[in-house]
Amino acid sequence: MRGIAALAVASVAVGLASGQTRACQSGFVEVGGECLAFLASYGTWDTQLQSCTMVGGSLAKVTGDLHNAVYQHIIGSELTDKCFWIGGSDRLTEGQWKWESDQTDIPLGGPHWDPCEPEPEGGNSENYLAICPSMYYYKDYPGSSLHYAICQIF
Repeated sequence: MRGIAALAVASVAVGLASGQTRACQSGFVEVGGECLAFLASYGTWDTQLQSCTMVGGSLAKVTGDLHNAVYQHIIGSELTDKCFWIGGSDRLTEGQWKWESDQTDIPLGGPHWDPCEPEPEGGNSENYLAICPSMYYYKDYPGSSLHYAICQIF
């Protein structure tokens, strides 16, 4: 519950600073035309997915122009030095990256994946997607890593 309270406080503070224009539910801010919440507490991928579900969303599907909008939002906030879980994984079939929200494919390579690791090779130990400083590209991590998270209302 402490994470949910931190979510609400951080989301409201970050939302007010960004000039929110879309009506999103409490605890969420409009970024790139989507309602997102930036969880301001650390957790594993599964814990953060559960936290997002509890507030009516899922881990975010950060694709296309939304990826750049999220990057701009983060670097313009107090969250600029944090890693964030997002909703991608290859936990069901190694090497087949999918979005948790709708099970659509996540293409490998540019422009979203880290150019130093355009085809993640973490094997069965790195099956979950996060974005981290400084450029916030996709990168695979073990699900037990502790990161902040981005939730999205679909």
